[in-house]
Amino acid sequence: MKATNRLTAFSRPIFDSTFGNIHQLALMLIEAAADGGGTFHMSGHERPTTGYAVANLRGELILSGRPTAAVVEAWLDTVVRESAGGTFEHVGVWRDAETGKVHFDCVAIMSDERGAIALGRQMRQLAIFNLYTGSEVRL
Repeated sequence: MKATNRLTAFSRPIFDSTFGNIHQLALMLIEAAADGGGTFHMSGHERPTTGYAVANLRGELILSGRPTAAVVEAWLDTVVRESAGGTFEHVGVWRDAETGKVHFDCVAIMSDERGAIALGRQMRQLAIFNLYTGSEVRL
């Protein structure tokens, strides 16, 4: 499987009460990718159903084919370290139906649509995602 960006894998994954088990979260993301997508708190304990998901400009992983746990774990380890305590405490995954590529993003969940749109534009995103309606909001 070829990743379109380079990741620096750390020698040990994070397994703590704040961010949970990276391996388990990787498996949850892979399962969600097979079902079309999903958004999770990095702890793996929360799956938001309201608000707006806005992807971070940095930290995207795009894969061709089926993602493997090892690749997703390495990406999560990097994202967790860089995002700890910040705005982007969620991760999302979706499969592009046209290309078949799987996109993994570091995501902020915002309750205010205006704020989400502003952040989405700041992050140079084409769209944000309304978690309540399950629909894309083009920017």
